[in-house]
Amino acid sequence: MSLPILDDIDFENEDEFSEKEIILEKFIQRRSEIYISHLRNRKSITFDYLKMLIGIPWLFYRKMYWVALLLMFIGFENKSSWMPIFSILDIIASTIKKPDFSLSFFFNSAPTAFTMIICGFFNKEIYLRHSEESIQKIKNRSPNIVHFNHELKNKGGIEGIIPCMLIFILTGLFLIRIQSGSFNPGLLF
Repeated sequence: MSLPILDDIDFENEDEFSEKEIILEKFIQRRSEIYISHLRNRKSITFDYLKMLIGIPWLFYRKMYWVALLLMFIGFENKSSWMPIFSILDIIASTIKKPDFSLSFFFNSAPTAFTMIICGFFNKEIYLRHSEESIQKIKNRSPNIVHFNHELKNKGGIEGIIPCMLIFILTGLFLIRIQSGSFNPGLLF
């Protein structure tokens, strides 16, 4: 049985393009219209404040575990890059308390800025590529259309538990840090 998936779809043919949209919509599930709109105009650059401020928990939310783990590894020494909004609040509080714009300040802030840029500007493109690769893998492993549709639903969509736990833990650690009164720009822990 042949499944018309991604590589087999001719983007010049509108009927096939809508078929790709239907498959992506089944995989993405929640708020798929945003990503389908970006798919139609991939050359456009978009920016999303929420994804920029939340960062890595959003990647877990959209089941992009490897990308999230890679960014966590890059920012391992600077765990505030895992959720940039805390780093921003930390920098503001530290600057108010005692301005420090030394070279270490910029090095400590670099992983946070990197995560913010990736999640803020490239979130839709990263997620569409992730979706296309995942759908292609599902297609290759699916013996029939029923299994294919079942796997689209299971492997796609969103993950609610991991991002909530990560946000809860990071918020708790940030609040403990605020309570202790120790502020250091770019360093959450």
